[in-house]
Amino acid sequence: MSAAAKGEPLKELTSLQERMNRIFTESVKRIKEIADPEPEKPFNPPVDIYEMQDSFVLLAELPGVPKESVTVEVLGGTLTIRGDRPMAEQSESGSLYRSERYYGPFERSFSLPVEVASERISARLADGILTVTIAKPEETRPLSVQIE
Repeated sequence: MSAAAKGEPLKELTSLQERMNRIFTESVKRIKEIADPEPEKPFNPPVDIYEMQDSFVLLAELPGVPKESVTVEVLGGTLTIRGDRPMAEQSESGSLYRSERYYGPFERSFSLPVEVASERISARLADGILTVTIAKPEETRPLSVQIE
C-alpha cells in the first residue's frame, strides 16, 4: 500500500472535523443571535441577483423603507444601494419592551461582471421589494443563431 493511500483517510477525517467545527460554530452563533439579538447590528437587507439573457436583476427586501430614502448608484463595476429604514412609530400608551427589528442606515455593494452605463439601469420599489434591472452591454449578450 502506498504512502498516499495511507494518508487519504486522515485527510478525509481532518476535512470532516473542520466542516463539523464550522457547522457547530455557526449554530452557536445563530442561537446566540436569536436568544440575545445585538441592538447595534445594522439593517442589512437580503438580496437575490439573477442573470438574465440581456440583463442582471437585483431584488432587495426593503420593508418599511420609503423610496425617497433609497439611492442606487453604479461607479465603475460596483452597484451600491443605500437607504435608511426609519424606526417604527411608538405607541402613545406604552413603552418599548423588546426590539428585534433593525433600523437605521444601510449600504450594500455588489461587483458587476460587466461595465454598464447609468442610463442602462432602472430601479423600482414596490411592496417592500427594490428591483434593480441592469441591461447588459450589447457586446456581452449571447448571440443565438437559427440553424437551417
